[in-house]
Amino acid sequence: MVGLQSFDSGIQANIPKYGSLSGDKIRNLTTQYRSIEAIGTIFSRFLYGDTLEHGRKNNIGGAPVARALPAYFSQMGFRPVTIVKYPVNREDAIYSPHKLNESPFHLYSALLINELIFRFRREAVAPWNVGILSPYKAQANLINKLLEAHSDKSKLDILTDTVHGFQGGEREIVFALFNPSSLRASYSRFFQKEFIINVAVSRARDYLVLLLPDLDEEMAKLPLFHSAEFPGLMNIIDSLPADMVAHIDARDLEAKLMGSKTYFQENSFTNVHQNINVYGDSYKDYIIRHSSSSLDLQIKKI
Repeated sequence: MVGLQSFDSGIQANIPKYGSLSGDKIRNLTTQYRSIEAIGTIFSRFLYGDTLEHGRKNNIGGAPVARALPAYFSQMGFRPVTIVKYPVNREDAIYSPHKLNESPFHLYSALLINELIFRFRREAVAPWNVGILSPYKAQANLINKLLEAHSDKSKLDILTDTVHGFQGGEREIVFALFNPSSLRASYSRFFQKEFIINVAVSRARDYLVLLLPDLDEEMAKLPLFHSAEFPGLMNIIDSLPADMVAHIDARDLEAKLMGSKTYFQENSFTNVHQNINVYGDSYKDYIIRHSSSSLDLQIKKI
């Protein structure tokens, strides 16, 4: 609409609307004050041509270092930028992508985040503000409903929304969950939009936790995630200082949180939602019934 396609001042100078004879001027704001340098570097290189300075590096906008995590989460290996790979397959319905009114959702990743938040609340001493975002509405709504069911809502100020709904927001720790629309993750349309990815990685002040499907071959087809030329998101993260980045397998988190790498699979029952449903006592921790237009999730204990 305004003719701007680049943050490069040389390119901007050649846009007629902003030429020397025009009264319209461009002022590039090149310092970000929200995120610590490691996180800021990600979105600076991803979308802003590596032009951003980082105010917190000089104690402007916040401390140069990330706030200390609860000890339990530090011991599990979380760092300012943490990549969590979670299983996506047809082995069980909780691992398989589903759709609710054409909006994709993934049960396992929702259950994992639910338990991470439950444990974070228990371990936290002081208040935290937490963000949980997903590209897809059904996934964001599923997680939001799970968290609303918690009996204890103390210490954590949680905002759960789609990436679109998170525009302009910021949180100390952000869980950015990229759930695919199918096993062909490379077909997921929101995985191919620069704007979506940029918002997802730029909302966190101190900790960015990226939850990605373990469909490595499919994800490798997405240049926004894996490309040295673009550069891709994962290429940028791989270039960060090693002490700023952690790679954690979701099954290892599940084992530490729940006592077994297959706890969610062993303690859940998933079935197609019928027109008439009669519910008795839960014989599994998670009873899930779903169809293309409805999703019921009954939890034995929260």
